[in-house]
Amino acid sequence: MVLHVPFPEFRRAIDRWVGSPVAYLEQVGPVVRATAANPLHRVLVCADLSGGIEQAEARLREEGFEVHRGSWTEAGLGGLESPDDGTVSRPFIAAVAFQSDEDRPGVWVDAYPYPPTEAQILNAMHDEMTTNGEISEVAFETFVRLSKPTVAVLSPEEIDNYARRRQPEGQD
Repeated sequence: MVLHVPFPEFRRAIDRWVGSPVAYLEQVGPVVRATAANPLHRVLVCADLSGGIEQAEARLREEGFEVHRGSWTEAGLGGLESPDDGTVSRPFIAAVAFQSDEDRPGVWVDAYPYPPTEAQILNAMHDEMTTNGEISEVAFETFVRLSKPTVAVLSPEEIDNYARRRQPEGQD
């Protein structure tokens, strides 16, 4: 289970769900991500804070945390929202290849601040295409059967790995 909380609620969530005030910090773009976990109970608590890692570390130490650099992760972790501006710092990317009326397959792409399920993705695609008039009013089940979709979801970590593979040599 992954619990995302605003940074001011981090200590209370750790006390309740993790039990040990040990946090790991990682700079992720404009925010610092704090994570703490209880692996035995499969609980991970995350919070983002704007600013630098040193300020976040000092703030957590004031609250009695043992602080380390790094982060706890779980399959599908990412896409946390920044509490200051509401932007998604590390989205999940969903892509759907589907059979279209044209002489080539269609592709639909969307981004999510959380790990979406295939059903959520296909429902969003159906809703968008119906709203935009790209398809007529057709039942969801019929839409899925006729479009023969193939869904792919990339986590923020997978996106990073793909980008690193394409990084020109000598540029880090």
